[in-house]
Amino acid sequence: MLNTQDIIQKIKDDLYLTGKQTIMDNLPENQNALFIGKFRIPTKAHIGIIEEALKKFNHVVVCIVKAKKETKKALPLDIQEEILETIFGKKITVITHSTGNLTSIINKSPKRIRYLLAGTDRVSGYESQLSRHPSLSIVETKRDESSKENISATKAIEALEDGDEKTFKKMMHRKTWKMFDKIKEELK
Repeated sequence: MLNTQDIIQKIKDDLYLTGKQTIMDNLPENQNALFIGKFRIPTKAHIGIIEEALKKFNHVVVCIVKAKKETKKALPLDIQEEILETIFGKKITVITHSTGNLTSIINKSPKRIRYLLAGTDRVSGYESQLSRHPSLSIVETKRDESSKENISATKAIEALEDGDEKTFKKMMHRKTWKMFDKIKEELK
């Protein structure tokens, strides 16, 4: 049975930890974002989201989700990482995980995460998981359906399979254009 002193001490400990957490979360160096996805092939759209995030936040952690059983064609992890490294160098951190479970991804991140980058189609799914992480905020990226380019990983992969360099260039960041033949070979 707890006595009054034990209860008071527990309350003090809880207040201390809550205050410490709040201070840590609000430090300028802890304003980092997390971007989760399969990135079957990192397209111009993915890159644009990361570039915008780097303007707003200290650092972006990109988590590539690699499920044990892939249902769609995807590049090998080392090529996905190479594409991101070619474009961003050390400006981002890339991690991998086998599921989209936010808690385990956040725990795996080498940076303290405050913001979660999410497309409109992912917001509600993330919100249900964020109840365990009240210090995290979702930054929604709305897909521009009116865009003439209509960027998609599926189109980029099909372009590679068909040897269609013109469509590949429409879907991909310019720094990856010289990788066309290498990426094409990886899909075989």
